[in-house]
Amino acid sequence: MFTAGLVVVLGAATFWLYRTSTAPVRLTAEGQRLLAQAPTAARAAGCTGVRVVADYAGGLDRAHIGDAVREPPPLSTYPSTPPASGPHDPSPWDAGVVQDPPPVYRTIHSLEHGAVIAWLAPNASDPAASAVRAYFQPAADHDHAIVAPYDYPQDGPAGALPPGRSMVLVAWHRIQLCRDVSLAVAVAFYRWYATPTRSLPLPWKPAGYRGEAPEAGFTI
Repeated sequence: MFTAGLVVVLGAATFWLYRTSTAPVRLTAEGQRLLAQAPTAARAAGCTGVRVVADYAGGLDRAHIGDAVREPPPLSTYPSTPPASGPHDPSPWDAGVVQDPPPVYRTIHSLEHGAVIAWLAPNASDPAASAVRAYFQPAADHDHAIVAPYDYPQDGPAGALPPGRSMVLVAWHRIQLCRDVSLAVAVAFYRWYATPTRSLPLPWKPAGYRGEAPEAGFTI
């Protein structure tokens, strides 16, 4: 009886230790410098604050397409543009920087695993956009970050960034919209809302994590 109780206590303590680990998303010295600049940069780039996005309707916030949902729903049915949760592909999209729009329903699954996405306007080619792409490459250094153009014309207005926005940052149930692309703002969003991959036990919430990804730390 004593041994069984000890195992339970140790197991609970181990889970608590990893779930509340003090090892946050790692930033380089350059990343720390950018993080400090983020409040000023957000104002200069015309960014909103980070907003909380409501659940997808009908209890389908974490539903898999092909299971609880037979077909991919129109993007217009999601509570935010781009989506921050809701029905998604069973396979997440990989971390990294891509030049072409990725399968959007796979990226939603990545958000569920604690990823963040820097969605850029498809024509974003200014130095700020290039800086964002360069910072988050290679993916091995930012294993829960995706940088991609948001361009799904078949979905009408919901398939494009909101008017007047060149960058939208998204995590699970979190969104920040910016008139201009800003690396400092993207780095700050990554710092507070991404969770790097962990092997024991999951989900894992690093110190200072401000998000609510239900499978934080799972591989993407």
